[in-house]
Amino acid sequence: MKISWQKLSDFEIRINLNGFSIGKVEYQPGSRSWLVKPNFSFSGKKQAVLYQKFDSSYEAGKVLAKLYQSENKRWDHNYYEQEDTDTLELDMRDMWKNLKP
Repeated sequence: MKISWQKLSDFEIRINLNGFSIGKVEYQPGSRSWLVKPNFSFSGKKQAVLYQKFDSSYEAGKVLAKLYQSENKRWDHNYYEQEDTDTLELDMRDMWKNLKP
């Protein structure tokens, strides 16, 4: 994973992950903080990251890259090689034994 920061202006920096633009971070002079502006969709549970304020463009860029990776695991080649431990095999035959019409 290679993250790079490309300065667009004094208030905007584009974040690239492995040469692909994943969004930008913007400086807010009034609050002296940085905000993330992703250019990809992600789950609603993670919307709070849009309102977080960061002290540096570096920190905001790292959070943006981590968000992108968490939402795009299906593109990670090692993701499918991992063993699925979230689900266990279930024998349904025992469930139907006790049901009577």
